[in-house]
Amino acid sequence: METTISSVGLTICAGTPVGVPEEPLIRETEWGAIRELHARGMSKKAIARQLELDIKTVRKWLKKEWRRRRRELAERGLDPHRSFLQARGPEVGFNGRVLERELREKGWDGHYATLARYHYGVALAQGRGVASDPVQARHWLMRAQQEGLGEAREALARLDAGPDNLAHAR
Repeated sequence: METTISSVGLTICAGTPVGVPEEPLIRETEWGAIRELHARGMSKKAIARQLELDIKTVRKWLKKEWRRRRRELAERGLDPHRSFLQARGPEVGFNGRVLERELREKGWDGHYATLARYHYGVALAQGRGVASDPVQARHWLMRAQQEGLGEAREALARLDAGPDNLAHAR
């Protein structure tokens, strides 16, 4: 899905939050849109109005080069431990503290909250230890996915596929 800003002839790719409250860090597509509009001669104030950003954000990102958010890079550290989490999670009843301790022994330096959000979302999706609640499951899995946990993306896909796939959401 693309958004076209007809007044300046610019197309913004999906994922660019036009009309949504500004987040602390902008995405690469927004950075590119800011750069493109500025290159076309649009003022910083006009860019801020057009993209519904604060002018200070526009000013800041015109001065800087694009770089990925550090949190996304750091949380990718769980990917090498995916098979461990899939095997060990059910054995310890998805106890986040036990998994965190064992992951730390394996060299993981991520955040407990990311791990807990994912496992709580899976528990809600499967009704394990709590009442099944797909809406809340989606909320917690989306938060874990936003923090870079690849497993959360897969669990969301299984949640979207229907109730027959929830049993495999670990």
